[in-house]
Amino acid sequence: MMKKILIGAGAFFGVLLIALIGASIYLSSLINEDFIVQQLESSMNCRVEIKELNTGLFSAVSSIGLEGVKLGPRDAVANKGTPQKDRKPMAAGVIEAGSIKLALQFGPLLSKKLVVDKLVIDQAKLNLVILANGGNNLNALFRTPQIVNGERNPALDAPKEEAAVESGSDKPFTAADLPISGSLKKIGFTNSNAAIKLQSTGETIEIADLDLLLTNIDIDGTDLKNHNSAHLEIDTTASILNRQKVKKLKLILTSSGKIVPFDVKTGKVNPAIQYHLTVNKGSTLHSFAVLDALAGSLPVLKNIGLKMDKLSKEAVLLQNVDVVISYSRSLLKLLNEPTFPTRNYDLALRKGSWIRLSNSTHNMIGKVISSEAESKAGIAHVDSEIQKVVKGDAANAKMIRDKLLGSLVENDRVFLAFTSTGSLGNPNVSLLSNIPSITDLLKGSINEAINNRVNNELKKVPGGKQINDALKGLF
Repeated sequence: MMKKILIGAGAFFGVLLIALIGASIYLSSLINEDFIVQQLESSMNCRVEIKELNTGLFSAVSSIGLEGVKLGPRDAVANKGTPQKDRKPMAAGVIEAGSIKLALQFGPLLSKKLVVDKLVIDQAKLNLVILANGGNNLNALFRTPQIVNGERNPALDAPKEEAAVESGSDKPFTAADLPISGSLKKIGFTNSNAAIKLQSTGETIEIADLDLLLTNIDIDGTDLKNHNSAHLEIDTTASILNRQKVKKLKLILTSSGKIVPFDVKTGKVNPAIQYHLTVNKGSTLHSFAVLDALAGSLPVLKNIGLKMDKLSKEAVLLQNVDVVISYSRSLLKLLNEPTFPTRNYDLALRKGSWIRLSNSTHNMIGKVISSEAESKAGIAHVDSEIQKVVKGDAANAKMIRDKLLGSLVENDRVFLAFTSTGSLGNPNVSLLSNIPSITDLLKGSINEAINNRVNNELKKVPGGKQINDALKGLF
């Protein structure tokens, strides 16, 4: 009896093994480069290139590896659905990836559908252009294509309700549109780079050595109240280059924390999503127009002779700084009040300061605190300007110095509280302190001296008080 059971079990497992091998062979023949390209080009308005598809005998039922992936503007080749072997290689893509690793659900593959459990893109390259009107060059790639396999796209002729759902262009993206399963474990980028050009200013934001991963993903579009979270990890270096390709800013960034991707009420992407970033030691700031103005080019600073040249020099961050921001519709807003210490100065920014990346405009409230050495040099320059006016009058020199710098010096360090608005490249910078000019203070001190002398002389004569009252306001 036992022998028959073992023989039966062996036969069962043998049949099962043959079925698995058959399914694997079937899926291996089904899932090839053309299949993946066809799937993508049928749903997106772009041309796709895949150099190599890697699937093993059994890995085909659960994972796919893609090598040499490029996405670019749609053309006649994509419209016709031309097989990959008959296509000329793409010169460059708007989006590229060295490799893409997907973990898939087995069941939907049998129906020729992709349901992703894990997606990691390695060595990605993104060439993004933010247009002057706020749009970008990627939007066109993700619209519903007009022609698929040489014919009008059937999705365009579906009923309006269905077409709206399929196109995704007639309504905002929501959690219900996620093409992933509830068991998604990881999605993101590793070893990747991006160049983001701002058309309105000619500036370029470079993202280098990017590792961005969403893990512990718990999203259920039908129950966002209880399932709407993910763990975000970011490690990258971000730089800003001006129109002349001169690097103005380099930030070494890391981030790790929980985020809430979707708005619970609407299901749309959360407009108030927060990021906790760490700007790491070694980050640099150079040729920042706001600091260039505060270095001494503002008329109010020129009037008192306060120059601090090192504010416009390259500054290196001396320690890690934690920053909390929100990002929505290209608006980056500060949610805490960080201070960035460097060798020459400390830069403190007020909560609520913001930058709009689409057009490089901003509204900042902050304070620059010069180092002791730079403050000493700046104060000495003010003293030299005062001496040119008072010509050795020590009493007047001290009075003018105290009034000029009284609101600008604290603990022997010069601090400039400021507001800055408009274009980051050509900002409107104003000091929050009301600073008189040296000549105005000197004029006031002379008038005061004259009044005191007249008052003293009038006290010596009969009726002098009445005469003094009549003369008040003349000086």
